[in-house]
Amino acid sequence: MSKSAKSNLIRYLVAIFVGLALVYGYIAPRDLMDQTRMEQYHILCDAFTLPGIFMVMIGLMLLMGNLGALDAISFAFHYLFHTFLPLTGESMTYLEFVEDRREHRIHGFGFLFVVGIVFTAIAVLFLYLYMSC
Repeated sequence: MSKSAKSNLIRYLVAIFVGLALVYGYIAPRDLMDQTRMEQYHILCDAFTLPGIFMVMIGLMLLMGNLGALDAISFAFHYLFHTFLPLTGESMTYLEFVEDRREHRIHGFGFLFVVGIVFTAIAVLFLYLYMSC
């Protein structure tokens, strides 16, 4: 297995593990096995919707950041940080900051969309089962 394939597999497994941990965190206090079939489907639908939507939204935020939609906000925090803590390095102008950000964009976050869509599809399946009861 190549190094990039291992890296991708690890990303997917970590995202799936985090999603399943969120699912378990939602299901555990609700005592799933003592509920009726309809209530079980309702709980499972909610449990899979939350991590699915979270992962898709985080992926969209990373995409927006890569496209430069959040550069002004990032620069404002950068400017405040360097204003109040002057020993942290030299301050940049907005143009320098944007050029530096373009060189250091985040890549390889498509797995969040895939895992999020799979979790959301499972939630839609449970929603269908819930509606058919």
